[in-house]
Amino acid sequence: MISPVWLRSFCTLVEVGHFTRTAERLHMTQSGVSQHVRKLEEQLELSLLVRQGKQFTLTDAGERLYREANVIVESLSDLERRVGADPAFEGLVRIMSPGSVGLKLYPHLLNLQQQHPGLVIDYRFAPNSDVERAIAEYRVDVGIMTKPAARDEVGFKPVGEEALLLVTPEGMEEPAGSS
Repeated sequence: MISPVWLRSFCTLVEVGHFTRTAERLHMTQSGVSQHVRKLEEQLELSLLVRQGKQFTLTDAGERLYREANVIVESLSDLERRVGADPAFEGLVRIMSPGSVGLKLYPHLLNLQQQHPGLVIDYRFAPNSDVERAIAEYRVDVGIMTKPAARDEVGFKPVGEEALLLVTPEGMEEPAGSS
């Protein structure tokens, strides 16, 4: 496999047209640039440059390598930015919760999704046990449950507390069986 560092040195040399200025741009020595080109030539078993003192011209193989390698070097340069990019309000977020929680959250999440067109919220309603299983199996990003997780592989943190209300027919003083 060809070293991307060698390809970057070669492409920069072709663009700059001078070994010393290429070395300055890449923060290396002129002999380091020469070594990268020589290593490429040795690996490919082809001459890439016709050297004329401090000047050079590209061979046909050098022209072809530059065209192909330039695309690769540009792509690699942009790779770190593309992979590391994680905009706060873009992409797919998979959420699962019991229906009682979901009914309260869903309208707020729809509003959030409307404010941020790049955000896609996949909200699923399920019982606590299914939510916990989905988290353990990495099928959802966020799980909201109404009781603590029982599985060791699932971490949890309380995020809220809600009082329960008992609804009875009017006139009932105390529900049967409550003492």
